[in-house]
Parts: sequence; C-alpha cells; structure tokens
Amino acid sequence: MPSIDIKNNISFYRSNISSSRCYQNILSSSDVEWLIDFMFKETGVYRLGSSGNMFFSENFEKIIIKFFDKFNEMIDLSEIVKVGGNFFLTPHQYGFHTDMPEKGDHHFVEGDVAFCTILIPLFHLPQKAKCHFMLFNERILSHGTTLDRGPSKSDTHYNSISNYDEIENLYNESGLEIKYEDKDFDNDLFEKYNMGATSPKERFNGFSIESVYDWTPGDAMVFDTTQLHCSNLGLKKELFKNKAGLRMSFYKNLKNKRDPIDWEKLK
Repeated sequence: MPSIDIKNNISFYRSNISSSRCYQNILSSSDVEWLIDFMFKETGVYRLGSSGNMFFSENFEKIIIKFFDKFNEMIDLSEIVKVGGNFFLTPHQYGFHTDMPEKGDHHFVEGDVAFCTILIPLFHLPQKAKCHFMLFNERILSHGTTLDRGPSKSDTHYNSISNYDEIENLYNESGLEIKYEDKDFDNDLFEKYNMGATSPKERFNGFSIESVYDWTPGDAMVFDTTQLHCSNLGLKKELFKNKAGLRMSFYKNLKNKRDPIDWEKLK
C-alpha cells in the first residue's frame, strides 16, 4: 500500500480548512476512566519512544462505537473510511508540529485524505498543574512535520525542519498559500503560557496562535490534521510530570477506492 498522496489533493485540504473547536465536558469522568482502561488493555500495539513517551494504538473503531453519538456530534462520521492515531502517555510537552501521516506510513490507498483530528485529554499529574494545548493559524499541507528552529530537535519520525525558509505548502487560516516571514512571535503569549520552559521563542517566530485550550479531561478538541500545534509543560510552579491523551485522525477517500466504515454493522 502507498503512503498518503497529499500533493495531488491540495485543493481538498485548502477548501476544508476550518477553525478549531473545543467540546467541553463531552465525556464524563466514567467515560474517561473507560478510555484509560482501554488504552492499557484493549489496544493492539504499543511503542516506547526514546524520550519516555508511550504510544498505544489500534482497535479505535470500538471507541467510536461506544461514543458514536458524541463523536458524530463533533464530525460527520458517514464518509469516514479509516481511523488512525494513538493514545499517548508522556512526561513532557509536545513540540511544534502537525499530525499528518509520515512519509514512511504505507497504510493508505489512492484517494485517501486526512479529514480532521480529535484530541481528548485523559489526565495530567499532578492535577493542580495548569497545562495547555495551543493551535496555530498556519497549516502545512504536507506529511507530518516538526518545526525545530533552535538548539534542540524533536524526538520524532516526522520531517524535522530547522531552516524555516525551507517550509513548503504553508497556508493560512483562509486557505491561502503564504511564504514564511520571520516575524517576532507574540511575547505576551510566550510569557503567559510559559512556552520558554521548553522551547526558544524563535521556534515560533513567523507564526500566530489561533486557540489555546486547557488540558481538561473529558473535553475534546477538533482541528485540521494539517494544523500546526504544540503544548506546554504548564504555568510556572504548576507544571505537569505526566499526562495522557487520545488522538484520533479521521480519513475520507475522494476516489471511492474504499467504502465508508459501516458503523451500524459494527454496532
């Protein structure tokens, strides 16, 4: 099976750019506990990253079926042909990146496109930590990408870019292609969300924040899979030491090479 064809589907991604949204308290505390239990007991594959991340994946259709009405409220599930993503358990924040499939991912067929992503916070410890998830106005219509300007690099299989003049297929929130411009990142936001605890300010130069959401278990954030985003460790003296979440990316097929998932049959 080939990797996902992004180049020939740019028009789809451009026309489907939309603002992120957060559904607060859409899952109950018992729902969250069920997902945590599922992460450890029902997923089929796990991977340990060199930086201490743990990833768990597969069997996500079971999750969709259990919470079908809630997920269908967030996105239209009728044309979905594939669900990817992972649970993650991490001791650190996530860097500046997109969640598009990497070039080496060959689990796709002709016509597959990444529709959107749902991210569900499961927990953070200590609970008093004030951590956040930040989505930017810019999208990169390409394979999974991390932006790593500065002395450190992300632990990732994605395409890492440190020279931002090399960024291709960069689009704004209106679906217009833009050229990277090295403008200072908003210092007030950089300080407010303690982003300097893990990343140099120049890593975010030329980009702007669209939305910031609290890492609240039971909430669900929906955003373009091409959309740049990151997280923080928390506010000063209110940092997390461990946190977990569930990321699910949903795919459509533009050439009828796959049938949509028959959710009723799976039920």
